[in-house]
Amino acid sequence: MNRGVGSREWGVGRSTALLASLLIWALPATAAPLPEVVARVLETNPDVRSSAALLRAADAAVWQARSEFLPTLGVQRSMGSSRDRPAGALDYSDTQTRRSESYLRWTLFNGYADYYGNRSAEHSREAAGSDLEESREAIALRLTEIYVEVLRLTEQLRLAQDYVDDLRRLVRDVELRAEAGRIPPVEGDQAKSQLIAAESEQSQIRAQFAAASNTFRQVLGAPPEDLHVPRLNEALAEEPLDTLLARAEENSPRLKAARQRIAARDADVGAGTAGFLPRLSLETRKRISGTPADNLLSDQARSDALQLSLEIPLGGKNFARRWELVEKKLAAQADADAKALQLRTDLGEQYANLREARYMAPLLKDKTLASYKVVAAYRLQFAAGRRSLLDLLSVRDQLYQSLSQRNGNRYARIVATARLERLAGTLRLSLNPPK
Repeated sequence: MNRGVGSREWGVGRSTALLASLLIWALPATAAPLPEVVARVLETNPDVRSSAALLRAADAAVWQARSEFLPTLGVQRSMGSSRDRPAGALDYSDTQTRRSESYLRWTLFNGYADYYGNRSAEHSREAAGSDLEESREAIALRLTEIYVEVLRLTEQLRLAQDYVDDLRRLVRDVELRAEAGRIPPVEGDQAKSQLIAAESEQSQIRAQFAAASNTFRQVLGAPPEDLHVPRLNEALAEEPLDTLLARAEENSPRLKAARQRIAARDADVGAGTAGFLPRLSLETRKRISGTPADNLLSDQARSDALQLSLEIPLGGKNFARRWELVEKKLAAQADADAKALQLRTDLGEQYANLREARYMAPLLKDKTLASYKVVAAYRLQFAAGRRSLLDLLSVRDQLYQSLSQRNGNRYARIVATARLERLAGTLRLSLNPPK
């Protein structure tokens, strides 16, 4: 691993070697690439498990709705006793009744409530499936952001350490020059002040890195070791924005779920309308108990009934119920419109971020190269007494800022690309493309 400025001397030849070495963006060996981490952790995430459980619940709801098309089979047993006196008789007699019968009840027509109930359940199940995909995409993005943030802070911490090491050597060099009477002693204090500022920033980065590492360990279940820079398709920024928007609106699982809920609420309106229509049901019963008691005057072995009924609640319950379902459908439509608007605005923002980051990448590289050259020249001029320490400290800080900006730009492009893919519902596919 190249150590950067902190591992080089102040001479011209060393500075040239430093320039070449720091331009190599090396990272630890590949051992835990992001696609493998996402594949390993994704399905155990609580949000994904919750969405998967809701999908299974929606499957059970579809099963329930489909059962409404079929008849109901039951068994009934009744026992009773009575003390009766027939008309004209002088004495009462005790009667014991024990009856067991089976019945088959079938609703032949209920205003299409069963049909629309089944459609509502199926659309709700499709929405739950889309919710599961949305959860997976969201968690994949979250894992990507955590992974990339650790990579960014790892590199930033190296840059800060190199900067601090460089300043420490400069402080020692200035102190020797001051002891030799070549420069005023106050310049040593100036160099120490810059060193303390750099150490303060390094301390902040260490704290950020520790927090990011803890998040990595808690969420991904392993320490952040041997990470690998993910490869995502930054060329998305070269496609027209309208093309990306159309693709996202078609494939986004969030929008799919919202549209499927509109269809479910529309089916609910149909089910609510069934309350205004009559119901037709068939029921047949058959006695399955043994021989009836001798003291019974009559006994029924089987019966069949075909019933047509229409109930109209005078309080307006059916009307209010349908009104409620219509309003819920309108709310679902508004929710889908809001999600589509949010998708368009979020995608436009990430698209602009990625385009600008790609535009700045070569410029930041040129700026970094120029800063290396300026620092090398100012070091020679400072050694010859033609530049002040303040000049050298200023350009060295500019070099550190250039390296930091380039480091931030590199990982910002990865995150912006991942967010674009997530909005389009294709992040997991990009991380693990089919072979």
